[in-house]
Amino acid sequence: MSACPSLGEVGSERPTEALISSTDVETRPMPSLLSSHLALLAGAAVYSGWNIIAALTLSDDGIDPLAFSTARELMAFPILYAVAAIFESPLKFPKSTKDRFLFAALGFVLGAFQLCFAFGVALTDAQTAALFQCIEPTTAAFLAAALRTERLTFSALLSALLAGGGVALMQLLDSDDDSDDSNDAVSMSVSRAVGSGLLFMQGVGIALYCIIQGRLLNPPGADEANGATGRAAKAPGQAYGPITVIAHAYIGSTSVIVCAGGVASAVRADASAPFSIRTIRSLLHPLPLLAVAYAV
Repeated sequence: MSACPSLGEVGSERPTEALISSTDVETRPMPSLLSSHLALLAGAAVYSGWNIIAALTLSDDGIDPLAFSTARELMAFPILYAVAAIFESPLKFPKSTKDRFLFAALGFVLGAFQLCFAFGVALTDAQTAALFQCIEPTTAAFLAAALRTERLTFSALLSALLAGGGVALMQLLDSDDDSDDSNDAVSMSVSRAVGSGLLFMQGVGIALYCIIQGRLLNPPGADEANGATGRAAKAPGQAYGPITVIAHAYIGSTSVIVCAGGVASAVRADASAPFSIRTIRSLLHPLPLLAVAYAV
């Protein structure tokens, strides 16, 4: 018969050890710094190719951005749920009001910044979209500092000034090279300005998405266990895998984009409407299908 611990022994137990030993907390190995950087590099490479394909589809071929985004969303979230069921089974669904609110906000932000990208690249080009992606990390740093979720360091501030200044300078030089007094040139300049604004808002949306996603993947209370064990902890009621979080978010983003397409179709009510037969047929060509598959 084992002896029960004394009150002094129980009281001397450190909080992090008590948290780690709790049966309510699940842990999984944290990725190394090298693997995290390689994953980010691979994601940047994929995204750069996506800029080119999206520009060719949305700008050159004139595919409707809402129709394209709807097709991508409808294809993406079933695949995400299938992958999550394979690698993160059993799937966790939000039960608390807080989690449901966070997933609703995550889905809305995801749909909003995807629409900003689709319309932004349609009004500009792949190079402009890639340039604005260069300032997304610094946008995230400023937004996290404003929301008091992270501290803005001097290096982050300096990189923000360099990245933002470089993008602004390249856009200014590009506009000077294309300067013309004709009405078409003025219209083109206005379209590029609107598209650039949308691409910037895409960066703000991505930053918000990352902050909200972090609240679901790393809930309060998990940091103490992480620091003591070097493993990523899943707190009670928050045991969502990263793929599951994205899959849940895509339900909200799909709803946002479908609603936007439905409103646009009702307003236009002609052959160029996002959900018209003509627009849907325009998607059934090799390049648009390749772009949708690449996006998924």
